[in-house]
Amino acid sequence: MNKQSILFFLSFCMILVLLNGCDEGEEILSLDIRPQVKTGRMTVWSGQPLEMEYIWNIGDAVKLPEKNCKILVHFLDGEGNLLLQDDHFPEMPTSEWEKNRAVGYPRTVFLPEFRRTGTFFIKVGLYNPEQREERFGLDGTHGGDHAYLVKEMTIVQKPRWDEIYFEDGWHAPETKSSSSKDRWIWSKGVCRIVTGNPKKDSILYLEAHSPARDLQEPQQVQIFLDDDLLDTFSVAESEKDRILRKIDIPASRMGVESWLHFKIKIDKVFIPADHGSSGDARELGLKVYHFVLTEALL
Repeated sequence: MNKQSILFFLSFCMILVLLNGCDEGEEILSLDIRPQVKTGRMTVWSGQPLEMEYIWNIGDAVKLPEKNCKILVHFLDGEGNLLLQDDHFPEMPTSEWEKNRAVGYPRTVFLPEFRRTGTFFIKVGLYNPEQREERFGLDGTHGGDHAYLVKEMTIVQKPRWDEIYFEDGWHAPETKSSSSKDRWIWSKGVCRIVTGNPKKDSILYLEAHSPARDLQEPQQVQIFLDDDLLDTFSVAESEKDRILRKIDIPASRMGVESWLHFKIKIDKVFIPADHGSSGDARELGLKVYHFVLTEALL
């Protein structure tokens, strides 16, 4: 066993010790379900989107809870510190799960700004959202707090090209509070973004909220790279709170320059003051949570 393998083994043992000492509440039911998480990447960097596939392998001896359960998802560093939490309800409610089948669904998360490189772990669990301490025992490697270790990944340094600048057409960035990790920036009707050029086949991610419901009519959105139209879509009043667009950009469309120039055009803006909802007279186009360019998987 080489030095790197020994260090990883010791780190893995340490996190098990740390996490197993953190249990809260009691398991009310042990389920014959083995959780699994697949990712296309094994190395990631700060702010990068991570495509995940959750798979819940349901056995024959399972007795599923009648209430719909919520999925616990924690990203932890090698010392057991919480880096990111992505608790969510699965696409198929757990009350509809059946014995002897696998329930799977994809989910995209945006990684936070990591303070350092190294190994991190993903652990998952299943709990009653009405009484969070009620967590269910699953079949897997116990990671403490009635959750189970399903993935180990590596944080690496950002590539030199990974920079982004919100140029004209934007309001000031906002956040819920000084300690909140949930941040956003409102666009105007036309806005521009400059990013580094990876010069490789890439995917552009846009996660945003549209004020179409407040406008009571759809918004039409266009995304350009220089003068080339990359994507166009409509957001209806009934659209869910956040929309996620994934746009494939081949290296051939990026050219050889070090910087890429994007533009977003929205046909209608929302002015809260005009609708009597507040005194806010800003023109609001899209509430952007993430605008990220990342290299496509080979």
